[in-house]
Amino acid sequence: MLIPIAVFYIPMRYAGSVALAMPDTGPSGIYARLADRGYGPVRFDEDIEVRGRPQWKSRSASHTAGRQDP
Repeated sequence: MLIPIAVFYIPMRYAGSVALAMPDTGPSGIYARLADRGYGPVRFDEDIEVRGRPQWKSRSASHTAGRQDP
């Protein structure tokens, strides 16, 4: 199971309200909501980090077909 985690700090003068803090910010997310207020992104940077399964977990899971880890 993948769990996306994102951390943002958006000053209230740009956000306009706490609506950007809600789980569902609508189509295109917070960037579209900021653009609606006239503060669209000028530059977008994204860092993605992926880690493999720990070796001890790989050994134990390899012998249990059809089982999903929690």
